[in-house]
Amino acid sequence: MPPSSKIFVRPLQPHDPRIGDLIEKHPESKKKFFLVGYPDDEGIYLSGGRIGARTAPDEIRRHFYRMTLPLRMKPHNHVSPVHLHDAGNLVINPSESLSHRHEVASLMTLSLLSKGYRGLALGGGHDYGYADGKAFLTFNKMNPANVPSFKLRPLVLNFDAHFDVRSPDKGLNSGTPFFRLLTEFKDSFEFVSVGMQSQCNSQAHLDWLKERRCSVLLWEQISDSGNPEKCMRKFLSSFLKPTRPTFISIDIDGFSSAYAPGCSQSFATGFEPEVFLKILNYILTHSATQLMGIYEVSPPLDSGVMTSRLAAQLAHTYFRSIEEQKC
Repeated sequence: MPPSSKIFVRPLQPHDPRIGDLIEKHPESKKKFFLVGYPDDEGIYLSGGRIGARTAPDEIRRHFYRMTLPLRMKPHNHVSPVHLHDAGNLVINPSESLSHRHEVASLMTLSLLSKGYRGLALGGGHDYGYADGKAFLTFNKMNPANVPSFKLRPLVLNFDAHFDVRSPDKGLNSGTPFFRLLTEFKDSFEFVSVGMQSQCNSQAHLDWLKERRCSVLLWEQISDSGNPEKCMRKFLSSFLKPTRPTFISIDIDGFSSAYAPGCSQSFATGFEPEVFLKILNYILTHSATQLMGIYEVSPPLDSGVMTSRLAAQLAHTYFRSIEEQKC
C-alpha cells in the first residue's frame, strides 16, 4: 500500500494549518487517527451497480486534507494533538479473489486498531463494510475489556438506502457485507440499520434481520415523522453509550441524489447533509466510535464534486470528535 500523503502538497502555512499538514506529525500523541482506502468497485459491478468508486479514496482524501483544523472560539496558537497516519490504499490485484482482498483489508485495519488508532476507511464498494466490520469485531473480541457487559456488545451502525444482507451463495458483491457479518459473528454484536428505502429492498431481507433481533429504522419512518433529526435521535438514543465500542458504516447512496449524485445507485429521497451531520456528531459524542467507513462514492458520476466533498465533510466531523476529546 503506497502512502497517499502526496495527494496533499503545499507550502506549510503556520497561521492556516490544514488536516493534511498533520500527516505523520505528533507520533507521541495519545490521539491517533488512521486513514485507509479501498480503490475497488468490483463488488459494485457484480451487484449490477454503476462503477467508479475505485477512484474515491484519493479523491476524498484530496478534499479532506485541504480542510482546516477544527475552530476554537478563543484565539490561540492552535496545534492539533492528533497523530494522523495515512496507511495508503489496499493494493488491488485483479487476479486475486474479492474474498482474498477483503481478508487482506480486514487484517490491515485490525493491525491499526490494535496499535491504538481510531480509523477512517474509504471505499470502494460497500462489500468492504464486511472487511472493516470483521476487523472491528475481531479487535473487540481480542480485547474484552473494551466491552463492559453483554448489554454493551459492540455496535455496528449502518446508514444506507439498502439492507445489504444478500446471501453470498452466488458470489460476493456490494450487497452481501452484513449477511456475512451477522452469519459469522452471530449474536456477539448488535446491528442497527437506518435509512433503508422501500423501493429498493425486499420484505424477505427485512424479515431476515428481524429474525436475528436486529433493529431497523426505515427512511419512510424518518420522513413521515415530520422531524427527521428528532426521529433519528430518539431511535438511536437507546443504543448509544459513552463506553460502547461502535463502528459506523455509511453508504453514500443513503443520501438524496440532490446532495450525493456521485454513487453507484442514487435516489431522490434520502438523508440531507445538514441533518445527517448533526446525527453523526450526536453519535460520535455519545459512543466510543473506533472505526467509520464511507463507501460507494463514485467521482466519475459526480456533479461538481458534491459527493466527494460531502464524504470529506463526514470525515472532518469524525476527525473533529477525536481532536476535541479531553484525553
